[in-house]
Amino acid sequence: MSVTFYHQVRADGGRRTGVAINGSAGVEYFVDPADPEDFDPALRWYVDLTWELPDEPRTQRAARAWYATKLLEIREVLAWVAQSLEAGIDGGLQAWVTTAPAASGPVRVAVAAQRRLDGVTVAQGIRAALAGDVDALSKAGELACVHG
Repeated sequence: MSVTFYHQVRADGGRRTGVAINGSAGVEYFVDPADPEDFDPALRWYVDLTWELPDEPRTQRAARAWYATKLLEIREVLAWVAQSLEAGIDGGLQAWVTTAPAASGPVRVAVAAQRRLDGVTVAQGIRAALAGDVDALSKAGELACVHG
């Protein structure tokens, strides 16, 4: 059983940050593209952090709670990934896959970019996510949990 934190950047500038449980959506935060007329849902790049768990969260509330307890660790692993990919990755069909050290044990990391230019700036994109979307998911989850 697995839980995956993900951050995706689309060709139209839209960004999706969330937690998937066994491949299904758990909780998610989406930032619309600046210009909705330029709709293009193709992914430019993504980063996935996956934990194998003996018992995964079974509800959205449990997924939010899991995220809240893992937020510091997620931030640390993302910072490690950004540092590791400072020079970028080669865009193409294969993801960069590795195992990252984390407080709770190893985390599977996968990062991919569709174009060479996106691959060169992926570390910058991860840092931008750390500056905004990573925490925004936490806040959106807390609000949803209070109201739902």
